[in-house]
Amino acid sequence: MIRLLLVLLLLVWHGTATAKSLEDLLQSGELEINSWIKPNASIVVGQELELTVEIATQRWFSGGTRLKLPEAPGLIVLRRDQFANNLNRTKNGVSWVAQRWTIQLYAQREGEFNVPGIELELAVNDASAGIIRGTTRSEALSFQALLPPGLSAADRWVAAPKFSVELSTDRDLQALLPGDAFTVDILMQASNFEAMMLPVISLPEPAGLAAYPEPPELENTSNRGNAKAQRRQRITYVVEKPGQYQIEPQQLYWWDTTNSELRTLATPALSVDAGAALTPAEAAALEPASHKTRWRPNWSVLLGLLTTAGLALGIWRGLRWYQQSNTAVWQRGQRALRRGDAATAAHWFYVWLNRSRPQRNWYSLRRSVRGAQSKDKDSDNSVEHLLNAAFSDTSTELPTSLQRDRATAGKWWQRWLPNAVRLRLNPDNSAAEQKASSLP
Repeated sequence: MIRLLLVLLLLVWHGTATAKSLEDLLQSGELEINSWIKPNASIVVGQELELTVEIATQRWFSGGTRLKLPEAPGLIVLRRDQFANNLNRTKNGVSWVAQRWTIQLYAQREGEFNVPGIELELAVNDASAGIIRGTTRSEALSFQALLPPGLSAADRWVAAPKFSVELSTDRDLQALLPGDAFTVDILMQASNFEAMMLPVISLPEPAGLAAYPEPPELENTSNRGNAKAQRRQRITYVVEKPGQYQIEPQQLYWWDTTNSELRTLATPALSVDAGAALTPAEAAALEPASHKTRWRPNWSVLLGLLTTAGLALGIWRGLRWYQQSNTAVWQRGQRALRRGDAATAAHWFYVWLNRSRPQRNWYSLRRSVRGAQSKDKDSDNSVEHLLNAAFSDTSTELPTSLQRDRATAGKWWQRWLPNAVRLRLNPDNSAAEQKASSLP
């Protein structure tokens, strides 16, 4: 029992002796936390500063790092990048891994600022103690913000390396009438800045013009460390009364942080010509001219439409002519033969005979098919089989096709001859004739 107690005490003492915290790693030099502000001199109120916190260890990080942003009166603290930059370095022959976090600071007043240390929640791997988790802080920093003499009288300005203002309108501002509307678009852009800090431009509202501003559009972008802020404002004006209006330019102050000098930018002046409204007599006098202008024909478009209509009509007439041609009628009879419909086939063959009329008084289908005047008994039998199947009750085998005699084919000029009499195919078989004549 005594030996067991001694072993337990030894284990507890060993565990206590080897337990480490983040502070132990900092004191032993196995963990380093450094921070600095850039730039650190000639800082202007409203200028962007970068507070960098670098955390380095001889081993590696075993979990995510969390930062709690500090608070200070008169200071805007933002974090544009939500992730750290990871890097490796060698110090005294020992390899270190590091995380570098960047925080943006914007002083809103002149004077000295004390930035509290940033609270850090870390998880670091140690060679002897394993994973060590805990919370620590970076060192506190301070800086001095100045207000150049040229900015002391200004109520708004932008302190950035680049700044631009553009103004445009959606229509010409001349010859407007009461009730007309136009929109003014103001676009501001600045580098290394925040969109919410760009100044608001309030254009004047002359009497007779009603202004309707839209909510501003703010946008922040960052590409490989190059940040850009953009603010777009749109104001719609409606002419209420006729007259001549002037929207005065607006002046903006820009502190160029690259050259450390003050510059001024201004929006261009806008002249609005809203003449008197037309009287009813003037409007009536201008109506015929505007009517002619409105309905002036476009000859090229009209010619194209007429050409397209002519082509469509020609194609339609061609298709219709072919459907009514003797060749199309003969093909309908051939298709009826292939279907085994003797009555329909005989109907179309006699229609073809009535139209083509190889001879003036020739109404014989037998004499119009190849072999009728020769000794081709197969053709004669084919016609006989067709006629028997169509107009008698005799059971017979239908031919699959018939061929015209080219020597007796109708001439083109015969189309203008008077129509032949309608043939009664078989007076004794009125049912078959009625069925055939009712087909299209």
